[in-house]
Amino acid sequence: MKKSPFIWNNVHFVGELSLDWENPKVCRYMPFSRVCEMLKNRQIAFVSPELWEDPFEKRFYDVKVVKNKEGKPKESVALPNMACLCFTSSSSENAEAFWSRSKTSDEPYIRVVFDLYELLDALNSFADKHSARIYFAAAKYEFEHEIKNVHKKRNFTEDKLERSYVSLMSLKRKAFSYEQELRLFIVWDKNSKKIKDFDKNKVVFVSYKKSFNNLIKRMTFDPRLDSFEDDENSEKDKKAESKYEKELKQVLEDAKLNIDPDFSGLYSGCKCREIELSK
Repeated sequence: MKKSPFIWNNVHFVGELSLDWENPKVCRYMPFSRVCEMLKNRQIAFVSPELWEDPFEKRFYDVKVVKNKEGKPKESVALPNMACLCFTSSSSENAEAFWSRSKTSDEPYIRVVFDLYELLDALNSFADKHSARIYFAAAKYEFEHEIKNVHKKRNFTEDKLERSYVSLMSLKRKAFSYEQELRLFIVWDKNSKKIKDFDKNKVVFVSYKKSFNNLIKRMTFDPRLDSFEDDENSEKDKKAESKYEKELKQVLEDAKLNIDPDFSGLYSGCKCREIELSK
């Protein structure tokens, strides 16, 4: 029997989410080291928006808003603590834009496909235990350039403060619409024991107790590690295996995850094994 996307008491959906709810999958492009940490520690890391790279987006995290049901000034309030994890709903592993960040990294990236239902199950349990709520929202690409003061034009009413805040934190510029980004937010009550640790480290880890075979459905190597064959070096290249491939396969074996990572084939027409990672 297939699950319904509305069975979790602590998971709230914000805005329109265009997903195949019969078999929903989401993807994330992650640095190699973080993939290994996730598998070894059996934990998924959510970070404070303070750590986001885009200054136009993270500036909303610390804004103060006026809340009033009639939209009139009442009191200025600090918005709730939250942590976030971003995904894409794009199913393509050959999109150059998604791999572009790895070009400036000193380690390769891995594309990881997650089963959304399993992820939401884990987050629903986490929220039960830690006095939190989970919000799931699609990024809204509404602005060409200036978005930094848009929060001043929005009404944050007392009865919908968290939902309105999540909606604000999901705004992006149109130039990034190719990302098809989805955002999962953890929002805590002020009395949650997790708040103190999160305020200090800006990261919270959600444990995943079940088999990773339920959660992770596919992994794709960074195209720069893709195999290459030509008339001169075909046998050599067929046998070649980078240190990253070997290490990831060992980590997968230790985690008892039955996945054989594949390659995107994005750069299959060039000698990708000769492309050096940035130092």
